[in-house]
Amino acid sequence: MQFELEKNISYFMDIRFMLCDGNEFNFTLPSLMAALAFIPQALAGNITALLVGRFLLGLFIGGMVPSLNVLVKKLAPTKIQGTVYGLNSSSLFLGNFVGPLIGSHVAATWGIRSVFYVTMSVLLINSVVVYFNRFLEPNVSRERKMAS
Repeated sequence: MQFELEKNISYFMDIRFMLCDGNEFNFTLPSLMAALAFIPQALAGNITALLVGRFLLGLFIGGMVPSLNVLVKKLAPTKIQGTVYGLNSSSLFLGNFVGPLIGSHVAATWGIRSVFYVTMSVLLINSVVVYFNRFLEPNVSRERKMAS
């Protein structure tokens, strides 16, 4: 019994480290799943379906944010990593401010369900762009080799 428990814990630890690697796949998958989490929200007929969709969305957004931080660490030059982290954090708060403004305009123009479809399409486009963007592969420059 103890061996099985250790084996299961080891298996879940391997999955956790694989998902926290921070490469483009680990950002693309939660982004894609977050986009798909908008489907039950758009089609919700009651509050329970809406809450399930919101819960799933929060779960997948929670997977995207750490991956972004790892990508910043891998891709930003060492000298400006603090600036890039600050810009990343500021952009997150700017999105939290501008998103509802744009969402309210979309809802007033085309209806409340269209907000979910527009946001879903933005996330789908984002995941496709990140998946096919080859600039996200980490380049080990001379500056980084000298710094380490």
